[in-house]
Amino acid sequence: MGVIMAKLTGKNPEELVNDAFAQAGMTQSNLPSSSSPLPPPSSHGYVGTVGAVQLQQLGVTEPATTDVTAWTQDYGKEGGGAYSIIGDLATWGGACLGNSLLPTAMVDARLQTHHIEDAGDYGLGIIGFNSPWYGHSGQVLGWESDVYCNTKTGAVFALMVNSTDGLFLSDVVRDAIFPGIK
Repeated sequence: MGVIMAKLTGKNPEELVNDAFAQAGMTQSNLPSSSSPLPPPSSHGYVGTVGAVQLQQLGVTEPATTDVTAWTQDYGKEGGGAYSIIGDLATWGGACLGNSLLPTAMVDARLQTHHIEDAGDYGLGIIGFNSPWYGHSGQVLGWESDVYCNTKTGAVFALMVNSTDGLFLSDVVRDAIFPGIK
């Protein structure tokens, strides 16, 4: 994705992503251009049960309790190498995951979701949850997050957990707070 972004715009992916963060008002989010751990202060992230299994498949043995806070996230780059704070995730939700930064035609195309079996209703970088709720989840080794917005009311739901346990805690919380949204 980063190569395509650079080819189409002439800018590096970090510049493009960080510009979008700035336009959305996300002052404590960043896609670093170099390999580095999270800047302080940061929450501690833990491998978790699913993360441990994923690492074992790569030949790395780490217990689920391993603290990965000092590990870099640059293996994910444009697909998960950025970091944020919960307040900025809520700000991103308030921009309806970037819709407020896009032309109307792109927003309309983005919200045209198509059902993918066992995965949900996907649009362009967005998941539909019984319209008018849209959102997306994210995961890197040590952290999981979810952000949802209601395109009719502007309501926002943002959640971050500091473990890669596979069961997105936010699914449980979302279902409790917003019954019927799947």
